[in-house]
Amino acid sequence: MPPAPSRVPLIAGIVALSLALVCATAFAAVTLFSPAASSTGGSKVGGAAELKVTGTPARASLWSNGSSEVWRLNPAKIVARTDPDGGGNEGYAYAGRAQDLVAFTVNTSTASGTVLAVDGSTGERSWSAYSGEECGGMVGGSVLRCQGGRMGYYPTELVNMATGTSTETPSSQELGAGIPDGQEDVYGWSTFVINGELFASWLDEPSTDSGLNKLRVAKLADDGSAFVWTSDRPLAVFAGADGINSAGRINHGIVTGRWGALNAADGKVILDGTGSDQPATVQWVAQNVLQGGDQGTAPKQSTAPDGTQMSIIGVGGISVTTTALPKHPLRQTADGVAAFDPASGADSLSGPTLWSTRLGPTTSTDWTLDDGSNGGYLLAYHDGLIALARQPRDSRAGVVSMLAEDTGALLWQADVVVPAGGEERAVIVPTFTAEGELLVEATHTDSVSPVAAGTSELTMFKAENGDILWSRAGAVAGGELHALTSAPFAPEVESLDGIVVDNLDGAMTADTGSAEGTFSMLRPTSTSLTVPADAPACPSGMTAISWTQYADGAILLCRSDTGYSVVFPAHSDWRATELDFADGGYQVAFDSGTRVRVALGGQVVYTDLGGTVTAAQAVRSWNDVAGEVTVSVPSGLPVCPTGSWPISLSTYSGGWLLICGTSAGSPTSMRIGDGSAVSELGSVVYRNGGYCGSADGRTVCAYRSPAVVSVTDAGGTVTQHGAEWNYFDGHGQGGVGKGNGSYGVEAPDDNAKDQVRYLAQILQKSMAGRINLQSAVDKVRGCSDLEGALTSFNDVLANRQELLDALESTPVDAVPNGSELVASLRNALQLSHDSDEVWLQWAQSEQANGCAEGVSSPLYQQVRAMNENVAAAKDAFLAIWNSQIAPAYGAAEFKTSQI
Repeated sequence: MPPAPSRVPLIAGIVALSLALVCATAFAAVTLFSPAASSTGGSKVGGAAELKVTGTPARASLWSNGSSEVWRLNPAKIVARTDPDGGGNEGYAYAGRAQDLVAFTVNTSTASGTVLAVDGSTGERSWSAYSGEECGGMVGGSVLRCQGGRMGYYPTELVNMATGTSTETPSSQELGAGIPDGQEDVYGWSTFVINGELFASWLDEPSTDSGLNKLRVAKLADDGSAFVWTSDRPLAVFAGADGINSAGRINHGIVTGRWGALNAADGKVILDGTGSDQPATVQWVAQNVLQGGDQGTAPKQSTAPDGTQMSIIGVGGISVTTTALPKHPLRQTADGVAAFDPASGADSLSGPTLWSTRLGPTTSTDWTLDDGSNGGYLLAYHDGLIALARQPRDSRAGVVSMLAEDTGALLWQADVVVPAGGEERAVIVPTFTAEGELLVEATHTDSVSPVAAGTSELTMFKAENGDILWSRAGAVAGGELHALTSAPFAPEVESLDGIVVDNLDGAMTADTGSAEGTFSMLRPTSTSLTVPADAPACPSGMTAISWTQYADGAILLCRSDTGYSVVFPAHSDWRATELDFADGGYQVAFDSGTRVRVALGGQVVYTDLGGTVTAAQAVRSWNDVAGEVTVSVPSGLPVCPTGSWPISLSTYSGGWLLICGTSAGSPTSMRIGDGSAVSELGSVVYRNGGYCGSADGRTVCAYRSPAVVSVTDAGGTVTQHGAEWNYFDGHGQGGVGKGNGSYGVEAPDDNAKDQVRYLAQILQKSMAGRINLQSAVDKVRGCSDLEGALTSFNDVLANRQELLDALESTPVDAVPNGSELVASLRNALQLSHDSDEVWLQWAQSEQANGCAEGVSSPLYQQVRAMNENVAAAKDAFLAIWNSQIAPAYGAAEFKTSQI
């Protein structure tokens, strides 16, 4: 059984959250340079010694401090207030963005609508104008395409986003499409935009169900005045006029859509995707790879219009939801994904792989996973990182995994749960922001953004380590997952700052017949990243990235495009020879033989002078990721053993807990202080989002979020301490009530009501992953879809283990008898987990023997007997929860089946 994915795991080898280092007053600078990208050497500047640089400093994330709603507006109310004659009593839809303007559109009559543009920074009205009823797609990044209809004539208007002026393009008849006057609707005439270029599509005759129609695709001039080219595309199966046009993408001079792949300059056919039973499979799946060829032959080599050497592969590559594409295509395997190079002769389903990564079991045997359904994946790519969203199967729980592009190394995994009610069509869509963070939409539908309240949630993860930066209800405005996912899901999120969110609060009201709703602009929560005024200046052309001041010294680190500068005032005659960036800090080696290590994000400075190591606590700390940070190192903190340094520190009322190691994922020792004594614990491991050590029958654990120090004595009694402050390498600074805990639930404050709220929410969130347990049992009973049943049992086991792990860091110290309550729940869940393991063994046995035993199997009888104890244990927990905890703190009650 694969390990249960961790919600926010600590990742060894991920560069730390940053280094906060400092200064005192006037400094004599030691300046040494090295190219920022170099790991083996540098350049000599002004006679300075060569500086060897390894690793890279933490990347500053604009979203690290969360998101802020800079405006929220109802477009209908703005139009009604500013343009009384322009309607405005109907719900608006998002239309598009151009630089600092955001456009919304609405129907106000039978064949036209109103488009509204607001300032992207303030939400204030910029202009509004009549337009076509369907607006969407930016031509050249500055002109909004709008198309009217409903009265036989389908005009397309191009609206200048800067001024609001509209230009109507020639009709289909004037363009020479051959459609009889007034028959645009029955011929399926439509215009659309791909990568900023204007296209049109229509049928060669009125729509029929005969499947004999030909689809005609045309490229228009940017002003819509004429066809640049037209192309006839045969349709193997015609699904109606509404389905013939589709967004797509353009790469290397090739435009792709459900009608195939064409030369974007002249319309000549490069790949006809209509010859198979999956006409919507033509798409780019990697930088030089085109998907949609004949699956039965080896990959074919071709030259793209821009001269790029390209491989054409069969259907089966994983769909990509971002504009950016990975270097190599990925294919789904039985338990994960694999990358392959078509140039080696590998096709999309078999053959040699560059790497293969296990991500957990999947159920789909259909390799053409165009809509991400049936246990398939959707892929997002950015700058060497591959995010894979494993789609839910008849449940609400999916998994997002982050992989390194070159090696396939699994960096982190996180469960993502779709809001309740979306089990049948739940979809999890990954995309990257312009800043390189991962935004995930978990929604009820795979066609367009949902329109009902509570049907979609957004979560932003820190791409490097899986930390949840923020989450909220809503959907990406304009984000659309087409049945053909050759189109990027939300290209504006990838390229523009800020995110426009549909708040999904536009439910239809009977009194007005309106579906008015609101939209919001989210931007990163700002923090001051200005270097403190009393910090020394960096050398000319460089900027400070970290600054730390301690009792008897200070150190400053500066950076430019070409190298780094180290300022160490205590010995201006020393020259730095090595600069090593690592988890939580960095180390500088000087030509004198002395090494200085800055740890815990600038909180502690270690100096190794001729083998004698001393530790100094920072009195002030700043870095270019988090700004000025709080220093909370207790006095008298011991020095870590030789060869290690602090990787985590938690402080709480009356004590502290220090973990030492060589990297975030390699702890070596643990020390705990209670104000009067310091104890050392051995056998330190990282597990379940925290560090645990043991000695003399006692186990002590430190968890990041929720911020808890847990002490279990030899008799099994658990004592919890809320960590007022903590620091974990790779994640940074936190404390009670900060960040998100298991399943992305907001960490609780240090009071009973909020701790009960947290426990209730993780129980509610965890339900989604176990919803298909009974259906899996029924499948095995009926000897149908045993592969699907096995996957479901594995998923349930992983979910149950994740919930057990989550309870280890769940704070209940403020709840009367909280430890006993959680112990009762753990007992029930452990018995359930044991029962699930036997269910899995039964399913495996039935698969192996051809369903020879069924319910007569000894394993089936065993698990039925075990479930009697499971029910009794759950009832024991619920007797306390439903009668005492829920009514006392206003929490939800639970049923036995929900635990």
